[in-house]
Amino acid sequence: NTSRECSNCHHIAKANRKSQAIFSCVKCGHSENADHNAAKVIAFRAKQMASVNRPIAVHVDSSNADVLELQAPSIPLSG
Repeated sequence: NTSRECSNCHHIAKANRKSQAIFSCVKCGHSENADHNAAKVIAFRAKQMASVNRPIAVHVDSSNADVLELQAPSIPLSG
């Protein structure tokens, strides 16, 4: 469905594809080259997957065992 999903509002509809080359969202009105829109959708999904699958490191403050600091390592993604 990347070819039918809006990179702006993420609404998915068959009607979003006006032609093979043109994407135009029926919900928000976003319009651009269909391949560019699909590439942005794929990049968005990759970032979503990266944020879901990142390991979490736990740091315990030795001066106060009641304080925990959770940190997810940063994964640089272009875009």
